[in-house]
Amino acid sequence: MGLGNIFLNLKGREPSGIVDPADAPALIEEIRTKLLALRDDDGTKVTREVYRGSDLYHGARVDEAPDMVAGFESGYRVSWQNCLGCLDADVITDNTQRWSADHCSVDPSIVPGILFSSLPIRDGAEPGILDVVPSLFELLGVERADLEGTSFLAGK
Repeated sequence: MGLGNIFLNLKGREPSGIVDPADAPALIEEIRTKLLALRDDDGTKVTREVYRGSDLYHGARVDEAPDMVAGFESGYRVSWQNCLGCLDADVITDNTQRWSADHCSVDPSIVPGILFSSLPIRDGAEPGILDVVPSLFELLGVERADLEGTSFLAGK
């Protein structure tokens, strides 16, 4: 449900959980395999990758992260209804609404971010999203050792 996030109905985590935690890894792999095999009517691949939440998320609130995140191919995304927590009758439905500036569930490798900065970037830096906060903190003179990522700033 939501923007490509997949949560198992896990016993002990969900109020009406039915999936035993010991069975979760096998079920995650089964769902992943099936999503990667999913094709549109014309044979076009729908899902580029399915990421395990444990590979994407870390930190104090990792238990709130999805078990999997679907990264769709260009031209595919979760439905408008799915974003609202509902399911469509069909697995793949043609979008008849305007689709503009919306890459919420497209695989991140297809939509890399762009960093604009008026400050010099450190030579060899390959800034990622986790590097933004450490860079801002460095700029503001705030020291924190508990952050993931590193500053991409060339220095003051």
